[in-house]
Amino acid sequence: MVCVEGGQSDSQGASELRIVVPEWMLDEVACMQMQVREKPQIQLQAILQLRSLVDQLQLDE
Repeated sequence: MVCVEGGQSDSQGASELRIVVPEWMLDEVACMQMQVREKPQIQLQAILQLRSLVDQLQLDE
């Protein structure tokens, strides 16, 4: 994971914006393999697995 900070700083120097993204999203080689499409393409099974993962994470909190 990579932490990216930006935006305006408050009076104590803390940034207003902070996000964490997986490293592969910033990897040039990984990004070059992606294609821009007019319509998104994703398998239904992948969406259902993501939903299950999100549900599990919410239960763990």
